[in-house]
Amino acid sequence: MTRFFFALALSLCSLAPAAQAQRFDFCEALWVTRNLIFDRAGYCFGSVLGQSLFDNSNCVTNTAAAPPEYDQIVQWARGDESRLGCQVNTSVPAWNSIRAVHAYYNQFQTTTVPVDGGYACWGYSGPNVPVHAGAATSTALLGQLQSGLSYSTTHYSVLDWRFITVSTGPGGQSIVTGWAPDYAFSGSSCAQEAG
Repeated sequence: MTRFFFALALSLCSLAPAAQAQRFDFCEALWVTRNLIFDRAGYCFGSVLGQSLFDNSNCVTNTAAAPPEYDQIVQWARGDESRLGCQVNTSVPAWNSIRAVHAYYNQFQTTTVPVDGGYACWGYSGPNVPVHAGAATSTALLGQLQSGLSYSTTHYSVLDWRFITVSTGPGGQSIVTGWAPDYAFSGSSCAQEAG
């Protein structure tokens, strides 16, 4: 029953722009987030899809290597792509849905990887939690989670940060999506949880 309510909440949240990534094709999202890391590390894409989606003008290497702090994220994405049998066609130019995935994830400074599952907290009661553009306090502050609001996450946590969507509740309006520090959630509680 809890899974039903969580799935219902995610589908309702996906109607709001801030939660848009939850409607994306999961394999496309994994491929984009993994390759966004390589793009930001200066990788020169050779595939038709890579060249049409990422800007090769600032590339410096033909070796796809992630900075050490992103190794785990790349491993998660590759593992999920393998487990799900993902087959993104890289021999064709970027199509609309993959461009939408790229635009969504590219707005955040820290790249995140979606998971096929998640967690939701409705009726959060705790201190205000800052929501940033990246997994660091030095990144832009986008908003905050406040007591009485709700949040959900459908992404892996990174560097002791959670990628969350703050909303007014199940089926309610999305307020902000971004990164929140794990430490801020200690001692907090939820009126209802799912996941």
